Amino acid sequence: MMIDSDLPPVPQVPLDDLLHECFEALLGPILDGDGREKHLLCLDKAAHDQGLSVELRETLKEVAGLFRNQGIAHPLERSNGRAELLADALAMELGHTRKRFVYHGTIMGRLAGIAEEGLVPGRLPVWKSEFVSRSHCDSAVFFTTSWRGAAQWAEVAHLHSRGRRDSKRRIPVIIRVSANDLALEQDPQASAPGCRMVRSTVRLVDPHVIFGQLRGFPTWRPLAEVLATK
Repeated sequence: MMIDSDLPPVPQVPLDDLLHECFEALLGPILDGDGREKHLLCLDKAAHDQGLSVELRETLKEVAGLFRNQGIAHPLERSNGRAELLADALAMELGHTRKRFVYHGTIMGRLAGIAEEGLVPGRLPVWKSEFVSRSHCDSAVFFTTSWRGAAQWAEVAHLHSRGRRDSKRRIPVIIRVSANDLALEQDPQASAPGCRMVRSTVRLVDPHVIFGQLRGFPTWRPLAEVLATK
């Protein structure tokens, strides 16, 4: 089974990637628990970078402090508005609103076809009709606005695909694509926040993926690199 160590070492996390990941983690729809070790290491390093503004370094220190405390709090007890304010500060620093990437959950065995054909509405469905109508599933490609939200879809694909569950092809995968130029709509049948859809085939431009244990700080790999190692 492929593991992350099969691939080349990951370069140092760029500042923009760190800021965007912290932005998403602050607003993430699921609990990361104690999986914040790399977040804290990267934040501590950036907070001591004299090349950054004092304001940004102070913001990063506050984000780190919030992450340290979040691991022991119930998620319903956390929201005092500070996480949202810090997320807005990071978004302002990045120069974007709350839409930069969108994410799609799948499995390793489907990556080669996706790389060649793009994400095709209705291709290889995993949802049963008693949950969502077949016509709705076939009408669009579905995304989430946070990779944490896409993790559940990757898990559904893992559980409902054919073949040995411990095989390489059934490893859960999340694909990250640019939200720019996508005709994104809200999914009217979704109950979770941040669910979006595109009513056409989505060709992938510079896609990156994470796979395996989908928690903690993500190690985004170019899709071509992962396919070359399969």
